[in-house]
Amino acid sequence: MLSRFFLSLTLFTTGAVVMILEILGTKVISPFFGVGLYVWSSLITVTLLSLSLGYWVGGALADRKPKASWLYGIVFFCGLVTAFIPSFIQPVIALVDSLELRLGTLSASFLLFSIPLAGLGMISPFAIRLQAERLEGVGMTAGALYAVSTLGSFTGTLLAGFVLIPSFGVRQIFFLAAGILMAVGVTGFLLAGKKGAGLTMMVIGAAAAAGTFVFSHDSAKAEAGEALVLHQSEGFYGQIKVVDYEGIRSLLVNGAPQNFVKGRLSLLFRIPRVKPGA
Repeated sequence: MLSRFFLSLTLFTTGAVVMILEILGTKVISPFFGVGLYVWSSLITVTLLSLSLGYWVGGALADRKPKASWLYGIVFFCGLVTAFIPSFIQPVIALVDSLELRLGTLSASFLLFSIPLAGLGMISPFAIRLQAERLEGVGMTAGALYAVSTLGSFTGTLLAGFVLIPSFGVRQIFFLAAGILMAVGVTGFLLAGKKGAGLTMMVIGAAAAAGTFVFSHDSAKAEAGEALVLHQSEGFYGQIKVVDYEGIRSLLVNGAPQNFVKGRLSLLFRIPRVKPGA
């Protein structure tokens, strides 16, 4: 039997991750479409639309399957999807690159974030349904749980803007959020007495972590090709690379070129040459 405390902790955590993903979205999309009104409007639109869909589907599913295992299966799935978002940034941007600015930002936001945000939207109605079986006042139950979720969103907003993004790379924050969601999902299964399913989820989570690492490593090698990687790090807007290829020095953000110089102008860069893998 799940405790009321852990259910509230689940809502607090998922509420925080919703806002972290929304703010991270601006950092993922802005290097390609600029930092402006369209980017913010697209992320807010996709967030609200996805949460609305999640509330509706989650409420319907909770009435049919009012089980903690379903709730924490959804939480774990959201973490799994979040872990793979960094791997899909470049393909999605390439797919929408030819679209008009407003449609491009909206499409990129939808393709990258709609699934995990809709899944996170399903958590609140599920939690209310589970708690309503134990508490007499459904209205008070719903109010308290939504308050906890909103408090989590408040905390996530502050963490993303003032702590996480200034201190860590975008990919690292995605993996941190994914790891927290998967950990909450596994713990929920274990507390609900589903030890076998919980252990299976641990294995899936470990495999997903290994898969994202290998995929990112292979993508990095494919992007570089025979180019000489001069610098690679996680920056404010994502993964940053400076590479030399056929006399052209390029700046890449999340694998996409942002700027380049040719010939003697490359001497303006004073970055020590480091071979890939060094």
